[in-house]
Amino acid sequence: MPWGQSRRAVEMGIASVELKKKRPRPKPKPIPGPDWSKLEAWLGVRGLGWTAVVLFLIAGAYFLKLVFDHGVIGEFGRVSIGVSIATFLCILGWICHQREQRIFSQMLTSAGVVLLYLCVFATFGYYRLVPQEHAAPFLILLVAEAFALAILYDAHAIAIMAVVGGLITPVLMHSDRDQYVSLFAYLTILNTGVVVTTLFRRWWVVTTLALVGTHVLFWAWFAEQYHPAKLNACLLFQAGILALYLVQMLLVHVWQQKLANPEDLVRQSALAVLTSSAGYVLCEERFPHWIGTFAVGMAVVYSLLAVFVDRRRAKDEPLLFLLLALSMAFVAAVFPLQAEAAWISVGWAVQGFALWWFGLRVKSRLLYALGAVFLLLAMGRVIFWDTLNKSAHDGPFIPLFNHYGSPAVLACAAVIGAALVQRRHRPTLYSPDFFVMRILGIIGV
Repeated sequence: MPWGQSRRAVEMGIASVELKKKRPRPKPKPIPGPDWSKLEAWLGVRGLGWTAVVLFLIAGAYFLKLVFDHGVIGEFGRVSIGVSIATFLCILGWICHQREQRIFSQMLTSAGVVLLYLCVFATFGYYRLVPQEHAAPFLILLVAEAFALAILYDAHAIAIMAVVGGLITPVLMHSDRDQYVSLFAYLTILNTGVVVTTLFRRWWVVTTLALVGTHVLFWAWFAEQYHPAKLNACLLFQAGILALYLVQMLLVHVWQQKLANPEDLVRQSALAVLTSSAGYVLCEERFPHWIGTFAVGMAVVYSLLAVFVDRRRAKDEPLLFLLLALSMAFVAAVFPLQAEAAWISVGWAVQGFALWWFGLRVKSRLLYALGAVFLLLAMGRVIFWDTLNKSAHDGPFIPLFNHYGSPAVLACAAVIGAALVQRRHRPTLYSPDFFVMRILGIIGV
């Protein structure tokens, strides 16, 4: 290359290097902060909109109450005004839905549905304008309409407002007369509508809200109006609610084969606790000797459900485990309900040993874990309750065969037996099963 060309190339290279040095480096893009405009839009449109719906209902109810208390409008006129306003709101909601104004459609429809609940319950349960035996078709039609609109609009909010409105209606229409038959029938129909809706939409909160709200209303009524003469109606109501939600579980998780989510598991646990608590409170005074039988019956029901789910839907392991756990919990409840205090730990220990042995035999970690829970419960009661209970050691000195010694030895024997059963399966050295076997043996000794 000639000297001139090489020199020119060197100069151009130096110039490009200097140009790169002088070129400003691109500034890093700023990290975008939270978009507060979306929050403002939500508060301005949805938040304030739903607040307006609630305030409208409260203000309307208060205004009508003032008018009604002064006798300006009769009972039939009151109900007619409420039905007219509710129908007008539902029609406006439909018009907004046709115009794809989803938010306003949900707000107007929800307000109309809640107002219809008030009118129908007032007609049959408060004013008795129509005999109560004719109330069922109207209630069924109203509940079907409310949840059909929620499904038609695909609006979670309408379903929630339908449930909330249905639950607050008996509170707002509170009467000095005890209308417990109307209340129980109304709540049963409302929960039936919720259960049917779950077959088409699995909306969060709706089903659990209906279950918990129903029991809240029941206990509020119980605290004020309960009398032993109403026991049969209360038991029938509780059995009906239990059956509804157990059927809902089978239809959704077995027939439709949908896996149970955390809310489903929590709701089934709450259903068992609420129903058993109601049964215990209702039967404790008049039928104290039947409480243990009631617990056994609940255990049998949940055992049969577990067998059915295991055969039809064994893939849903969380649901299967929950049903087994509830069944065993009711069996465990039989001992403190019926047995003498010292023998409670024996019942738990034997139950834990049986679950432990069967779990090892069928290689089921679920049964294995349940057995461990009951064995720990049994030993915890022996150590921290029976041993420290002074009344268990009163009386003459009788070695071993006394109110404390025999049950405690049998409970310890069950724990040692579980360790021996574990040893027969020859766990691998230093494996978790090996350490569990050693720990059980030490605890038993």
